[in-house]
Amino acid sequence: MLGRPFAINLAGAEDLDMLPGVGPRLAENILAYRSRHGPFTGPDAFRRVSGIGPSLAARLTPMFTYTTTP
Repeated sequence: MLGRPFAINLAGAEDLDMLPGVGPRLAENILAYRSRHGPFTGPDAFRRVSGIGPSLAARLTPMFTYTTTP
């Protein structure tokens, strides 16, 4: 999964939990943010999730794509 771009807007809790540094609680925070605010449009939106600090954001965002279609 992590050898290719990761579609952050299509991921479920189990997918998110497999990312390095993301556990079940942070996965739920990501899903809750996406539910309240709509799909992530880029790194700035991802950094607004509760529990995402600058270091984790810097490690993860290069892995993401922001597509909303499979």
